[in-house]
Amino acid sequence: MSQKEHSAANKKAWEHRAYEAWNILNGTPAERAAEIQSHPEYVLRHTLPYHPHVDGEEIAVLLGSHGRRAIALALLGAEVTVVDISEENRCYALETAASAGVELNYINSDLLEWDTSDYIQHFDLVIMELGILHYFVDLKPLFALVERILKAGGRYVLHDTHPFSSKMRPARDVGPIYVQGDYFDSEIIMARSAPYASFAFDEKEVADFPLCANRYFTMGEIVSAVVGSGLAIQQLAEQPHGEFKTLPGTFILVAQKGSQP
Repeated sequence: MSQKEHSAANKKAWEHRAYEAWNILNGTPAERAAEIQSHPEYVLRHTLPYHPHVDGEEIAVLLGSHGRRAIALALLGAEVTVVDISEENRCYALETAASAGVELNYINSDLLEWDTSDYIQHFDLVIMELGILHYFVDLKPLFALVERILKAGGRYVLHDTHPFSSKMRPARDVGPIYVQGDYFDSEIIMARSAPYASFAFDEKEVADFPLCANRYFTMGEIVSAVVGSGLAIQQLAEQPHGEFKTLPGTFILVAQKGSQP
């Protein structure tokens, strides 16, 4: 499957009743805005420690979904650009931002089809957070884009599901934890609807939802692709699984674009 086919499947999945789902799960845009306004630092608790000074900075949130983190950054004084493939995500995010009294530059586009010509070396910080990398069939174009839009000295913060967790799917029946899967498998999987579906709608409805296309990468593939883009990795932190504390659940990778000679 090409990236274009991969993205087309995911666009279809992420535009299927997403606006309705966010209203069910998060409340109306006005209700969501009030929740974000009450504690923007909490919304950003995972990534803010790696780039705490955001006031006045230009920040890109790539695959920014319904805009919760982008709005929190804007409330803290950042100028925020979001790029996301789903128009329904964009509608909910912009309505929420308006209710919160902030502005977002929200670009509705497949990330790798986005015309970055106006954003070369534009951003102080690029953030990608949770459920991100599996929407790409090859990580090299993604990290090349990140490197291109960062200013010299700018930082990239990636917070995503740990490859062990996404590839091996740890579970417990009654006894010990068991894993299933092939860590080194590189197949594209058409396995489930967009993540919000099963939380917002009943099982019968979700059975008819379009499926996402997922390609899961190893940690070695992720690190090698970041380094290959010219970004310098500063930190790689691994966090425990939410249910199985002895196993990795998520990770945070922090990289920086070198200064110009």
